[in-house]
Amino acid sequence: LLYLATLRIEQREFFSVGKKDYLDDLDAAVFILNEEGQIIDENVAARHLYRMLGQEEFQRHNFAAMLKTLQNQGKISLRSPGKTEGGGMDLYLVGALYPLVMHMKQEQILGRKEQPIGSFVILTDVTQNRMLIEQLRDMTGIDPLTSLANKYRYQALLRKLDTPANLPITMIRCEI
Repeated sequence: LLYLATLRIEQREFFSVGKKDYLDDLDAAVFILNEEGQIIDENVAARHLYRMLGQEEFQRHNFAAMLKTLQNQGKISLRSPGKTEGGGMDLYLVGALYPLVMHMKQEQILGRKEQPIGSFVILTDVTQNRMLIEQLRDMTGIDPLTSLANKYRYQALLRKLDTPANLPITMIRCEI
């Protein structure tokens, strides 16, 4: 909201500084786009992301084209996190020193008459969250007492093996 209020009165330096300070205090990378999808502003975290990707700043570049370029260069990978996130995509930094996953969500900025005048893209670091989910997935198939595969892992394995190419198949299961 602060960004929108000051976008129209940019000549007032006080508001411009307040807007920039607010955006720069956020941990998430924020890109502000115009109606055509051109990057017109970004915060400190977004500039840090540029440096991590080994890129020059993308000011005035098309955001979608920037993502496509980074994908073609093999620097990022985009994946859908599933239905639990409420939309958006996960951006995986490929070849980073440590795994980095950022959830990317884009929201429209509406003008006075509810017409789109731009949008903002927020990239939030969700690396720890995604790593915990992977650990939980791994742990759900293993019995903690015996470290053997449990019924869940057995059923998942059976689903993978149950294909026409593997038929006929015989499996013997015994429970203790």
